Amino acid sequence: MCAQRRVIQVITRADPPSQLSKRQKKMQIRTVHSITSAGEGAPQYLNQLISFGPEDAVGFMFPHQDPLVISAEIAGFEVPRILDDGGSSADVIFAEAYTKMGLLTQALTPAPASLRGFGGEAVQVLGQALLLVAFGSGENRHEEQVLFDVVDIPYNYNAIFGRATLNKFDAISHHNYLKLKMPGPTGVILVKGLRLRPLQKHTPKPTPYGKIIKVQIDDADPAKLVSLGGDMGEEEAESILEVLKRNIDIFAWSPDEVGGVSTYLIMHHLAVKPNTKPKKQKLRKMSADRQEAAKVEVQKLLRAGVIQEIDHLEWLANLVLVRKSNGNCACLSTSRT
Repeated sequence: MCAQRRVIQVITRADPPSQLSKRQKKMQIRTVHSITSAGEGAPQYLNQLISFGPEDAVGFMFPHQDPLVISAEIAGFEVPRILDDGGSSADVIFAEAYTKMGLLTQALTPAPASLRGFGGEAVQVLGQALLLVAFGSGENRHEEQVLFDVVDIPYNYNAIFGRATLNKFDAISHHNYLKLKMPGPTGVILVKGLRLRPLQKHTPKPTPYGKIIKVQIDDADPAKLVSLGGDMGEEEAESILEVLKRNIDIFAWSPDEVGGVSTYLIMHHLAVKPNTKPKKQKLRKMSADRQEAAKVEVQKLLRAGVIQEIDHLEWLANLVLVRKSNGNCACLSTSRT
């Protein structure tokens, strides 16, 4: 018996032809059997060359998995957070953005069908709206009328541009460079993708300047040391040591002195669907030295009250050891199954 194949959902019309009205069926047949002259409806600006080069990669860190999210002018409003999705057969604007633009839902026309693709379930469309979408500025401005499906569900974006809109503008997307280019009246229009998170650049750890000396601040515990600059004046060093010794009880010298982290301060929650079947990863073997390092780190977390032991597990993930810059290992767990 073959294993069941998993399906990647795209946004498409959900209702089968049998659920279409007579008028909708007639329009569909008329569209299929329509005859047009060769070249009719061809792109307006055929003489413009659109290309991508190394200059388009400046300012990005590769590889990345960021979506192409842009901003555009819709019905006279500058609308950010629009998802470029060439796999969608529908152009979608979400109800929250639609109402904030001051547009009335009473002006919507009935939609021919619901949509499917948001988690695989059919989504009811409130209606359709024909809105003017524009890119560029001044003389190099490209405008097109776009028929949007208005959908009332929570989503990360204000709108979705499907392949119908991209084809209307003759737009070319480059998802690796996060850019969209299209022809305009006087030249190519460039639309840069919006960075949804800052670039993660590695910054080297600052190194102390000059000579460093270790000073014991607890007469009863020689392990409690602080580092002071060797070039510091004697009076200044004594003043700092006096403050540290007077407040020595507020410092944690080991993980087990932390006493855990209050859930009022921070809490990590996994949003798991109630009907999801728990999963347990198969045990991944480690070398002897990594096993020992994992045991040491787990004991530290137990003593600190950060984790607790559970006898009957429903979810189980392997530990991942990450080597820190000082050569020690940090023990992590992954929630991906």
